[in-house]
Amino acid sequence: MIEVLSPPTRVFDVVVVDDHSTNDMQARPDEYAAAHGHVHIIHAEQNRGHRPAGLRAYRVGLDLDPDYIVFVDGDGQFVGDDVAQALKLAEAVDCDVVHGVRTGRTDLWYRETLTKTLAAWPRWQQVRTCLR
Repeated sequence: MIEVLSPPTRVFDVVVVDDHSTNDMQARPDEYAAAHGHVHIIHAEQNRGHRPAGLRAYRVGLDLDPDYIVFVDGDGQFVGDDVAQALKLAEAVDCDVVHGVRTGRTDLWYRETLTKTLAAWPRWQQVRTCLR
């Protein structure tokens, strides 16, 4: 995703929240952040789930006083061009929110089943991302 926005047309910050990852992905953002001052890595002390991680990302992002916040899950369900398109749309139209919903997703059957089950549970709370 970062490569899609490079070279940047404006200064931007990237906030990555590692929700106590148990795989080797933990080191990769740290390595990138060490070489790029605009990347902020937040490591959780324990895995508390999607919602707390998302809220933490929003808090850190808002503290950076941005013109825009783009929230993207790290599960690879979108392509980097989606971010650039969302930013272009936000600039072209005087709006407060750009909400994108991709069609033709290729989720595995168990992910689709879980998503539909959780969506049917009205008191389930989660952070709603703008790119879904």
